[in-house]
Formats: sequence, structure tokens, C-alpha cells
Amino acid sequence: MFSSTAAPSYLLDMDGDSVLIDCGPGSFRRLQEAGVKATDINTVCLTHLHYDHCVDFACLLLSRWDQGAGRIPELDVIGPPGTAAFTEALVGEKGAFNPDLEARTLHPMSHEVYEERGGVLPRERPHSRVTEVVGGSSVARNRWRLTATEVVHAQPYITCLAYRIEASGKSIVFGGDTAPVHGFFIWQRERGW
Repeated sequence: MFSSTAAPSYLLDMDGDSVLIDCGPGSFRRLQEAGVKATDINTVCLTHLHYDHCVDFACLLLSRWDQGAGRIPELDVIGPPGTAAFTEALVGEKGAFNPDLEARTLHPMSHEVYEERGGVLPRERPHSRVTEVVGGSSVARNRWRLTATEVVHAQPYITCLAYRIEASGKSIVFGGDTAPVHGFFIWQRERGW
């Protein structure tokens, strides 16, 4: 059981690229308290799809899209298998937030707010770039590289990942949730982690 403060979420700043690892309950509020705007975040990496690691993802995704007013690139989302379906279930045409998105993209009052924020009509729905990864996957971005390995946690129901992120000659590993795994440590040693 987690406390009422905040669940897992880590913000990395890599030479202007802001990457959020996990987005558990309370993380969006904590980012705001720290002065980080939703539009400041370029990428979200989800280690697994347990709610205590991803429930604030919807708030971040929608707030970033709304406040960005079509002037910033779509959110880059990296996660395990199921992340694309999860995102679609939130913001797709049959998703949980479809009525809200229809109102924000079609209603004249919403058009006025959008244009006041600097947006140009017609207003597009959010279309995040989702990259699903599995153990052994590697994803390169402009300033950093992510390598994934599967860790033991809630299989076979969901895939759980640990990430190694490398930038500027340094690296850091995020394990999400896992149990001690002997093979994981051998895997790390073989790759020089």
C-alpha cells in the first residue's frame, strides 16, 4: 500500500529533453508544485501498467495537449506491450475522454479558448507517438537512449520493465517494481551495467 503523498514518478532533464519515468497517483500535482508545466515534458516512459505507476498519465497527456494549443510536438510515450491500447482507451474515438475531446475540438467556446492560447483551427485531437518495448529493446532519441529489460513482477498478466537511460556519457537505471532476479543481475553484468 502506498502513502497518500505520491506514488512512483521520476523526472529527468537531459539537456532540455524532459523525460518522466512512470506517472503514479499524485505525480501530476507534485510536478505542478515543483514548477514543472505539463508542456515542459517531452516523453513519458511507463515501466508497467499498474495504476500506481500510470494513473496520472491521463491528466498529464490531456493537460499537455490542452495547454500546448497545437504549438508543441505530440507527447512521446514509451512503455510495455499494451501501452498503445491503454492510450487509445483514454483518448481514442471510443476512449474514456472522447466526450471531453469532442467538446474541446468542436465546441465554439472551446475554439475561442484554443485560439486565445495561440492555437490555429481546426483543432486536432491528441495523437501521442507510442513506442512499445520489450526486454532487449533499445530506443534512441536525440539526446538519450533507453534500453529495456523485463523484470519479474506481475507476469503473465502484464509486462514489467526496467529501463537504463544513457545521456551525456552517464546512465541511470529505473526498476519499476520487481522481485530479486538473479538473471537480471547477470544480464546487467553482461551489458556492462
